Amino acid sequence: MMLARKAHQKRRLALMSYVVRERAVVKLQSLVRMWRVHWRYCQVLSAISIIQCHWHRHDCQTCALLRGHCVVTATHLQFHIEITNP
Repeated sequence: MMLARKAHQKRRLALMSYVVRERAVVKLQSLVRMWRVHWRYCQVLSAISIIQCHWHRHDCQTCALLRGHCVVTATHLQFHIEITNP
């Protein structure tokens, strides 16, 4: 009976240790993914501001308008810039 209890406790402790490690790994992966999306988003914002700056300096400011569309998914950041005539 005592051996069965000790074996049960040993299995329970091993399972708890596994759960704690798995949670830590998932949390770390989540933080890395979030940082990568944020970094990519900052790159896109920087590119947009450069494009807008150059566009505003363009001679024909009333010729066209810039329109942007952004889609953020779990693994990708898609940005579409469209130049339209008013």
